[in-house]
Amino acid sequence: MDRVVVSKGPKPIFDWDTLLKLFDALAKNYVVDFVYTSRWEPTQNHRTVLPCQLVLDNGQVFLYAADKNNVSHIRLYDIHKIYELKILANQTFQLPENYRFEETFEKGRFGAFQYDESYDFKIAFFGNTARKRVHKYIWADNQKLEDFPQEEKSILSFSSSQWIPIQQWLLSFGGDAIPLEPDWFVENWKSEIEKMTKNVNLLK
Repeated sequence: MDRVVVSKGPKPIFDWDTLLKLFDALAKNYVVDFVYTSRWEPTQNHRTVLPCQLVLDNGQVFLYAADKNNVSHIRLYDIHKIYELKILANQTFQLPENYRFEETFEKGRFGAFQYDESYDFKIAFFGNTARKRVHKYIWADNQKLEDFPQEEKSILSFSSSQWIPIQQWLLSFGGDAIPLEPDWFVENWKSEIEKMTKNVNLLK
């Protein structure tokens, strides 16, 4: 196995005791309780959940868990935003039918997080390097990739709910990629470009 190497990515910062407790809860199907904060929930909220799986995503670790009081409600929790984790060893559970992350979540390929509503995206790519990069991967199961050699342009169309990771991915192409649809996504992209332009002007 020393002939196969995985390059290092960013090292996540989190409480290892929390991770070890989650391993124990996963192995024994224990219910867990914790305090959680997030971008969408800035105030601290108690959560009592059925831990189903740990999901690894680009150096991050997430807990995929069902709400104890509503098993059909299953979501991801970023473990570095989990505090005061307690294992309720006197409460065990049977795994719900939808406990597998990869079966329940959409078929998007932009990381673990998805959002409630799906959208149809269309993005134009220019230049040899960007177009080659787009052709090297399947970005969505329903993608359509069209080439326009005379214009040195490729257009990628697909549907996804993962708009924030898609925006970050799009910006990684710099000036070699432009969003075409949906309109609100184009406006978000323009807003980010304007912010970057202002930051560049601060350096002058």
